[in-house]
This record gives sequence, C-alpha cells and structure tokens, in this order.
Amino acid sequence: MIKNDIAIHWFRNDLRIHNNNSLLNLSQKYKIFPIFIFDETQPKEDSANYWWLIHSLDKLNQNLNGNLHVYHGKAADIIRKLIQKYNIKALGWNRCYDPSSIERDSFIKEEFKKFSLDYIRSENSHLLWEPWKVKPTKNKLYTVFTPFYKKGCVSDPINKAKLNQPLQLVYSDIHESESLFNISQFNLPIWTQKFKKYWKVGEESALSTFTDFVERKIDQYKDRRNDVDSEFISQLSPYIHFGEISIHQMWDNLNKLPCNNGVNHFKSELGWREFSYYLLYNFPDLKEHNIRSEFNAYPWKFNETFFDAWKWGQTGYPMVDAAMRSLYETGYLHNRCRMIVASFLTKNLNIHWKQGAEWFDLTLMDADLASNYASWQWAAGSGTDTMQYSRIFHPVIQGKKFDVNGSYVRQYLPEISRLPNEYIHCPWEAPQSILQNLGIQLGQDYPNPIVNFEQSTLEANKRFEIIQHLIKQNRS
Repeated sequence: MIKNDIAIHWFRNDLRIHNNNSLLNLSQKYKIFPIFIFDETQPKEDSANYWWLIHSLDKLNQNLNGNLHVYHGKAADIIRKLIQKYNIKALGWNRCYDPSSIERDSFIKEEFKKFSLDYIRSENSHLLWEPWKVKPTKNKLYTVFTPFYKKGCVSDPINKAKLNQPLQLVYSDIHESESLFNISQFNLPIWTQKFKKYWKVGEESALSTFTDFVERKIDQYKDRRNDVDSEFISQLSPYIHFGEISIHQMWDNLNKLPCNNGVNHFKSELGWREFSYYLLYNFPDLKEHNIRSEFNAYPWKFNETFFDAWKWGQTGYPMVDAAMRSLYETGYLHNRCRMIVASFLTKNLNIHWKQGAEWFDLTLMDADLASNYASWQWAAGSGTDTMQYSRIFHPVIQGKKFDVNGSYVRQYLPEISRLPNEYIHCPWEAPQSILQNLGIQLGQDYPNPIVNFEQSTLEANKRFEIIQHLIKQNRS
C-alpha cells in the first residue's frame, strides 16, 4: 500500500528503473522524488564519461516521465535541505564502493538519524558479491583472480529474490522548475559530440545490446574476443558502469543459457570486474599509490614527447597508434588493445601507470575507478600480481596475431592503409621501392618508431630486476 508520504531515491551509478533494488523498495510504500546530485564523485566535465552520463540522465528522465531533479553541490547539504523543505519520510540509494562515496554515505546515514526518518537505507544493485562478503581462507586477502573468483565468489549463491519484480512508480508532487533535468542546460565538450555516431545510451539500449550479444555472439566469445576488429565482443562496459542494466539480471540470464566456453568466459570477465572492486575496497588508495610498495622505488621517467606521441597515436607502432586513435574517436577501446597500449607505455616508454590511467579516465566512456586503476596496476606490475611485469606485449606480434588482415590498423591509420599485409604492422620493414610506389614517406607521413622495442624491453627487464630483489628481501 503506497502512502502519501514522500521518499527520495538518490540515483548514482544505477541509471535505470527496472531491477533497481533501492527504487523498488521505496516504491512499494512511498511516493517517489527521484534526484541526481553532481558532487565531487562525478566525472569531469571534459571527459567522455561525462558525455555518457548526461545522455544517460536524459534517457532516465524520459523513463521517469520528466520527474528527475538534478542538483549541484555537496550531497549531504542538498539532501538535508530537501528533507526539511518537503517533509521527506524516507531516503534510499544503491551503494557505491569508491572511498569518497563510502565516506560520504556513512556520514549521511549517521548525520540524518536526527531527522527521525521512517527509512534510510542503501542497497546493493551494482555488484554480484560485495567486497566485504568475499571471505578468503586463513584471513588473507585474495591477490590472484582465479581463487578469488572460483572460491570466493562462484561458490557463494546470489540472492535473486528481487529480480524482475513489477515496478509501479507513483511520483511526488514536487516540481522545482529550476532543478528539473534539461539536457540543454549542459555544455558538453566539442570533442565528445562525435560519440553519438557510435553509441545509443540508456536502459533500453543496454538491454537490447545485452540481448543481441547473448543471442548472436556469446557462443563464439571465448574464441573470437581477442580479434581487435571482431564483432564477437559485448561492448557492454559503459552500460554496466552507469548501471543502465542490472548486473544481477545479466548473471541470472547467463545462468539460464546452455553452459559452454563462451558463456563461462564471459561470466569470468564479469568476475574480473568484481575482483577490481574487491581490490579497491581493500586497497582504497590504489588510484594514487602502488599496491606493492616495492614499486615505490621503481625509476619511472616521464617524457612529455613520448607521452604525447602515445596519447595521439604517433608512436610509429601501428597497433599502438590505431588503438589510441580509436579510443579518442569512439570513447571505447578493445580489451586486447588496452593491454597492448598499457604495456607499451609503462614498460617500453617507462612512463608511470598513473599517467595512462588518467588519460583513460578522460577518454573512456566506461572509465571506472576500480576497473581502470586496478587494470593499470596489473599491467604495470605494481598490482597484486607482479608476474605481469615480465609480460611485455610486442605490438607487431600482437598486431599480426589479433589484426591478421590489418583491417583495424587501416581503419585508424589511413596514411599507411595501402601497405601490404606483410608490412602493415611494421612499416619500417617495407622495402623503399614499395614505400615510394605508394607515396609513403616514413618520418613524414607516418612516424618512425619513437623507441627501439627490443632495446626498451631489455631496459625494462633490468629495471624490474631491482623490484624483484626488493620483493625477495621483503619475503625473507
């Protein structure tokens, strides 16, 4: 029975109305006053992430029949004023897991006890297994993915009780004209306008993308996912990041499919996301500091010329350059390409992983604090698995293996697109006669390699020997 009393549902990274635990619970007893707050935890206004957020809010507002109110400022102050002004009786939200959000939410729960609300509660609607519920053996944290996933997660059943329950929203009569969402009020960066060519945003698009992946692609996912021009990838990460689709709904649907390698591997990829949040929760400063303190002694050396070449796809290594140009063009980067460019930046260019992570923060649609920074530390070797440092991705070998016909490179590097397959990933090896016939002048039309890969790899391994020595010392 719905009361006349009003409840605030505070949207954050749960920009959907279906299978939204907090919204569902509140809607069963209260009229809903839906809000979104732009505070210090939201993406920067010049980022790809921000472009997606604004368009996602627009779609959400449409699904809420134009009832979404948006505010700017400190969340506690804004909610306090709304409670006092409109005699709000309940407050709910779905949990976030970054340190700033945890601190903010804990303060609000404690501070707002004095208002004697009927209900103030947070729900889990973002993760399959909340970090504090994953219990390792012998009271040691999981530091390797496989035991985390198989022992800590998959063996623990997921509560599906709230999935696909009918939702009947009754909205409050509150209409603050100055705070009602209007997409025209937001100035989006010019460089992000091209994204609308590549993406459809919102809850309906999230569900249709997932359905298409399950029906057409997932069976070949494990075998074809690493091909950088493959259609057999999900491209669901932005939708998951903004909570436009329920991770619990996805997992439940996957469990209903015939068990095969494609399904199992995609589920394990969702497990990697859970592992990243587990690491963030247990290493809350992973955005700023090495998980392995031994890497504090690592001799990083920032080179602005190298970094700019990496950012803008001008390193002279086609696989790296195509990946970085595709990132800036589409706001997305194939997972194989993420590993290639991260390895090249941290190991061959010897630039700190934080520089790369911050660039991804700016340019990735799915930039997620947990996944982005945990992945960069994994690639650099400073994360929980130091063995990753010795794994250095050769961009030529990777290109020949995962862009066999060179179609990906040709799409983003038109200046060398006419090169034969034999040389598309290593244009410096092309005979001068071929380059002349094609009108390609290396060093002018396309850069020569900015570093020698073999030499820079040897230097990286020498640097890592220092870290290996420190790790052995700390273990003894």
